[in-house]
Amino acid sequence: MKTLSLLRILTLAAAGPLVLLPIGCNTIPKTERALGTFPVKMEQAEQELIGSPEWGLALSGGGIRSSLFAIGGLKALHDSGRLKDVKIISSVSGGSYAAYWLYSNNQAQLEESKTKEFGWFSLDDQNFNVRVAELSLTSNFVTNAQYVGALAQGAVTFSPGAAAVNLYDQRLKRTYGARDIKDASITDLHSAVADGQSPYLVVNATVTKPKAQLGWADGLLEMTPLFVGNQQFGYRPWVNEPIQFRRAVAISGSAVTAFLQQPITMPDGKAPAEVTGTDGGKSENLGAIALIRRGVPNIIIFDAEFDPKYRYGAYQNLKNRLAEWNLALSNRELDAYIEGQFSNEAARAVLKQAVHKVDVMTKGTQNKISTIYYVKMALSDDIVTKLRASEGDTEARQYLEDFRGALSNGQQPEVWRKPWTWNQPDWKPERVAAVPAPPLDRWLAAVTWDYSGFLNSPNAPSGFIARRFKFPMYGTEDQSFYGDQAIAYIGLGYLAASEIMK
Repeated sequence: MKTLSLLRILTLAAAGPLVLLPIGCNTIPKTERALGTFPVKMEQAEQELIGSPEWGLALSGGGIRSSLFAIGGLKALHDSGRLKDVKIISSVSGGSYAAYWLYSNNQAQLEESKTKEFGWFSLDDQNFNVRVAELSLTSNFVTNAQYVGALAQGAVTFSPGAAAVNLYDQRLKRTYGARDIKDASITDLHSAVADGQSPYLVVNATVTKPKAQLGWADGLLEMTPLFVGNQQFGYRPWVNEPIQFRRAVAISGSAVTAFLQQPITMPDGKAPAEVTGTDGGKSENLGAIALIRRGVPNIIIFDAEFDPKYRYGAYQNLKNRLAEWNLALSNRELDAYIEGQFSNEAARAVLKQAVHKVDVMTKGTQNKISTIYYVKMALSDDIVTKLRASEGDTEARQYLEDFRGALSNGQQPEVWRKPWTWNQPDWKPERVAAVPAPPLDRWLAAVTWDYSGFLNSPNAPSGFIARRFKFPMYGTEDQSFYGDQAIAYIGLGYLAASEIMK
């Protein structure tokens, strides 16, 4: 099992408590005073572009862990046909990494063919195993040595922040944006949305400068193909200097503000001409507010926040945020569980559910704004049953062994003739299929069960550090993943999101 190096721990400690993360979502501040009416509407330009979406998807923060869980969930939505209904996606922090992967792959797909549906290149059965292999080969996102080395190099030139940002940018492109060969701006996504070939995207960040007048509500910043803004600054169209897509994603996930925050040029010449942005999880770590404020009636949330005691912190934070606008989240069982009103047995009955159905209501009325399908990253009882069934699946395990063997040689699954590397976006493999792939849920279940057993076994190391490295609640401070580890989180996301359709 991997642990943090002493040098990495000392570096983190110098920046703040251990829970401060080099990359990914950070601890959410306490609720602050927010005034004004919650704008349950879309901007006119958005309305003209995408109409009134019936379905939206929110991808939570949580670093590389949440990105992989979200990618598995996206595959499940694709397989069920539900992804076709999603017309708006809101992402924050690690969820924005997944969005970057999905949209940059889609941009590459559109250059070859505009007849395929959104996500085909990433999620279709004939492509997904290859995409999973690419992620596995590059899942060692930012290693301890690389992170500390960048800070040390930057210290020599008195610019540790610039060095950290540069490293972050390189690794984002390597793992999630290998096909972003044109370094697209966020406005480059507009034409695909206008043509109905991709959902509208909202990338969420938090403003640190200038100071928000009304606390977190004015700090939460949206970056979309049409505009950048929030309640305090207004929603400003990109008339000049639109932000690079990858940079928007990097800002959305820049948990260590001191090193990774970046300036954002605000368009149209109005004050402020520039703001400083950081991790969107510092305001709202689910990405849900962007969808609720637009009145999207059906919202799917993938919550992969680090939550080892299953306190549903991101859910509680969203509930507190919405309460300031006289809105409420309503799920009796989940709310009672969070408030500690259940016996252990009854609480377990709540936890065994992978998906919770939650209503967004106006307080004191029966006025429902949205229905949320809340997908929690957890080893629910139903999922564990599926995982255990993989123990006797010899076909899936044989394929898994071939898959692992190919990856260990730096190759694609099914023993490719040519290995793939991140700087070959136009690479086309020659397949030498050793073993036909069994159904996806079977071999994903096999690797997820194996990996969860590895991290959660009784013989695993104990202590504070070790407790932060259990599956699936693996601490966000470590961004250097094993190949099997990456697949396990993709598998868990796939199995959990598959429960939505039941």
